[in-house]
Amino acid sequence: MTKFAWASAALLLVLVTSMPPSSTALNAIELAPAAQSIYGTDNIGVAKPFFDLSAKWIWYHTNGAGSGSNRTSSGQSIAPLFIKTITVSTAGGTQALLHIIPDDDANIYVNGFFIQSVNAGWTSGTYTNRPITINLVQGTNVLAISIRNSGGGPAALLASLTSMDGRTVLARTDKSWEVNLQLV
Repeated sequence: MTKFAWASAALLLVLVTSMPPSSTALNAIELAPAAQSIYGTDNIGVAKPFFDLSAKWIWYHTNGAGSGSNRTSSGQSIAPLFIKTITVSTAGGTQALLHIIPDDDANIYVNGFFIQSVNAGWTSGTYTNRPITINLVQGTNVLAISIRNSGGGPAALLASLTSMDGRTVLARTDKSWEVNLQLV
């Protein structure tokens, strides 16, 4: 892991462990179903469906599909951190597959540890079922995905966490995800 990734993981661990209680966190806003491309292209949606059609495109405000501007009034960049808690009852934990399409870039963390960065997937012809293997511990796990919309325009997140065989959905993006806004 690079120095940057370690620093990011340490920062996220502080963010996740110091987050306000669920009752004060923002909830994600559902923009569209997985089968609908919010970009008006054939690369996702009906022509090339996402792995989990019950997942929803989410963002932290309703205009994500129109303009995902991530700036404060003073010009600081905002990176929403989408958070989902997953409970695993399997002794010794389990492995899972994260299917994800971020717009534009995503950093993925599990239990405060940096897992991987991914980008795009929504641009013409680039989405493929490219799941990321994630290790979950027995008990409570926190999946956190930080999104950066680097070029303006639409912004959203579509994700589904499944068992290794894809038969069981452990989590999928919908309005139940919490969102914390980070200044970057």
